[in-house]
Amino acid sequence: MFQHRPADGNGQRSGIRPKDTPGSESTSAILKRLLSHLRIMLAAYRLAAGREVRLMLGDIVVSAVWLGAALAFAVFAVGLAMATIVLALSLILPPWAAALAGFVGLAVVAAIALFAALRQLRRVRRRLAGLLRLAAEEARWAKVEILGIK
Repeated sequence: MFQHRPADGNGQRSGIRPKDTPGSESTSAILKRLLSHLRIMLAAYRLAAGREVRLMLGDIVVSAVWLGAALAFAVFAVGLAMATIVLALSLILPPWAAALAGFVGLAVVAAIALFAALRQLRRVRRRLAGLLRLAAEEARWAKVEILGIK
């Protein structure tokens, strides 16, 4: 358990010291070191989670803007655009055909805005799924490595 140290360069003995063995560190020192490492790890995860939340909120805002644009086209532009298109087309088509052509044009514009909003929301869902996978893996690691539960 104890190792005798030979004389140093000056001919003096350094004394007796414990060997560096795995069991030579006290339990309280190990726990303090473990808690220190856990604090550092949790701080890093807090920073990473905050960054992910900010990115997700940014994507949600962009998605909401696109959805708002789609709704604005669908609600506010319908009356004026339909009246203009139908009146212009009714000069060369029967009124029912002119109304149908105006409706199809506005439906295409609303569909494009809707697909843009859905694409943004898919990005949010993928990022959230990745964050949840990472949290599950970290929880599994903590369970196995720290608590020793398999």
